[in-house]
Amino acid sequence: MTDEEKSWGALAHLSMLAGLFLPFGNVLGPLAVYLAKKDTMPFVGDQAREEIALIPLRRERTRISDDLYDWAMSWEAWQGLSALR
Repeated sequence: MTDEEKSWGALAHLSMLAGLFLPFGNVLGPLAVYLAKKDTMPFVGDQAREEIALIPLRRERTRISDDLYDWAMSWEAWQGLSALR
């Protein structure tokens, strides 16, 4: 594996950060890398495909984190109100 393949593989993973700036960028970034390099660099194609496959898991993890945060904040508020009595 060449350094170029390693760089493109890292770019395939980092390209999902495009979702911070563009709607659907987290999908379009890895998809663009996959379509551009899948035939010439199989390793890069695998890395981009792996990144695309992880998108639903990240969304679910974020939803669970948000629920836990909401629960913690409501518990903290309840404790604060209890202290006022």
